[in-house]
Amino acid sequence: MPGALAYHHRAITYQASSTARVLPGIRHFTRPHFYRLAPDIMDSFYKYHVFFCLNQRDPGSERPSCANCNAQAMQEHAKKRVKQLGLAGPGQVRINKAGCLDRCEEGPAVVVYPEGTWYTYVDASDIDEIVESHLANGKVVERLKIDR
Repeated sequence: MPGALAYHHRAITYQASSTARVLPGIRHFTRPHFYRLAPDIMDSFYKYHVFFCLNQRDPGSERPSCANCNAQAMQEHAKKRVKQLGLAGPGQVRINKAGCLDRCEEGPAVVVYPEGTWYTYVDASDIDEIVESHLANGKVVERLKIDR
């Protein structure tokens, strides 16, 4: 095994051969449980993990809310579309709800991990484009990116 990641509720340590190094911001611990991973890379359970901001601010708030932009319906649409295309499940795509992602001023927010690609959208056709282009074919939808 080229390397291992040790996990404990208080720390994570990467161990390559007999030399251990503590990952940044994490303390070392004793009697770890080991999980095999490629050196210096933590594998993702999903190829793409997508989070839709569904935050609803109080009425009269100075900041906008993604929930006021049909975010719940768009998250449900994305989840349905991913299932229709056979992309859902372990090792594939997961569509999740999220609380505030702190990007509401830029439109309703969606983030796709592991890349950290941020999108906004107007309607279901934008969601379809994100699903079919990015999630199904690995091509980022430039026109919908928040950070261009």
